[in-house]
Amino acid sequence: MKDKVLIMILLSENGWYAFRHAADYIVKVILTNAMTDDLAAHNPLRNKICHGAQTEYGTVEHSLKAILVTDIVIRFGAVIFPGKAEEARDGEPQVV
Repeated sequence: MKDKVLIMILLSENGWYAFRHAADYIVKVILTNAMTDDLAAHNPLRNKICHGAQTEYGTVEHSLKAILVTDIVIRFGAVIFPGKAEEARDGEPQVV
């Protein structure tokens, strides 16, 4: 059901705005190499966590944002590449 809502949003007149906004957040915030105290206080910064620069990431806010970003990436992938989700679930490659 959520994927159908996502498809409707993406296919609407402003759909690419939603996609662009999510992509900008992922690239410019989650995957950034820059780190300010304010940015790190409210966002899980992947590169900084992996390299040990951001160590105070175990908060509810950081955890929920990480889960939601992972969810949106998976859902966007399922909408953009519709046959790949079934392939991943079945474990059998599909011939396209």
